[in-house]
Parts: sequence; C-alpha cells; structure tokens
Amino acid sequence: MNEYEFVLPWPPTVNTYWRRRGSQYYISDKGQKYRKDVQQIIRQLRLDIFTKSRLRITIIAEPPDSRRRDLDNILKGLLDSLIHAGICGRRRAIR
Repeated sequence: MNEYEFVLPWPPTVNTYWRRRGSQYYISDKGQKYRKDVQQIIRQLRLDIFTKSRLRITIIAEPPDSRRRDLDNILKGLLDSLIHAGICGRRRAIR
C-alpha cells in the first residue's frame, strides 16, 4: 500500500463552499479558489495517484485560529477538492 502525506490549507465551511440560486446549487468563489489551490498543490507535488481503488484518508485538522469548529463542516469542501484534483475518481472510493 502506498502512503502520501501532504499539507493543505484550511478548507471553507460547507456554508461558504456552496451557494444556492433558486433551486440550483453551485460552488462559491471561495470554494472555487480553494479547489484551485488544492489542485495546484497536488500538481506541484507531482502526485499522479488517480485511482479507482478504495482509499483511506487520514485528516489531521489544525484550525488557523482558536475558534471552536465543527469538524464535519470542513470535510465536504476538502474531499470535493481532492476528487477535483484527481486523487480519486469517485466519492465512494473514500472510506
């Protein structure tokens, strides 16, 4: 089994990652910037690890300040951005 370790910036919360206009949901400007940042980091590290196999992802969250946070709130943007960056092909691959 291969292991990869890298550091990503603190993701936007679900509330700021997604926006809604009427019945349509879309990724906010803040969410798109985070996606691009993650994609750039993965590219700079030359991590060409796209896989359709199951993955195990361990997240060590270090908040940028001392405010209390709900960890569930950071996962959606983080995992969506990793999928967009080409780490894996589908969400079901992550456990």
